[in-house]
Amino acid sequence: MNAHRPSLDVSQWPRVDVGTATRDASSWPVVGEENRGLREKRWVRAPDGSVWLRKRHRPSRPYEPAIEVFALELARACQIEAAQATLAFWRNHDGSAAHGVCVLRFLRPDEELIGGHEVLCSVDHAYN
Repeated sequence: MNAHRPSLDVSQWPRVDVGTATRDASSWPVVGEENRGLREKRWVRAPDGSVWLRKRHRPSRPYEPAIEVFALELARACQIEAAQATLAFWRNHDGSAAHGVCVLRFLRPDEELIGGHEVLCSVDHAYN
């Protein structure tokens, strides 16, 4: 492992707007719970009626939401079908601030989501 990592200043690099502005999802009502996975998640309804999965970031991984949204944008730019997501922030019931990512529900009513862990375990029984 390399103990010394060179730093790279990207502050002057040109910025490209790919539609990933941070949204305020505080007023989006919770319409369901999602218990799978490690992160706190809730199904919420946007003002236009669409349903999104709101996922709170893990404190140990502060850049995870941005990386997730970027990876989905990159996939679409490469013409790979991928979910639509946005960085988001909201207020919890106790008034505390939270942030993470909202992912637009992409399943049809007759479909069920199978988590990546389940898929990988079925292929590699040693997957952890």
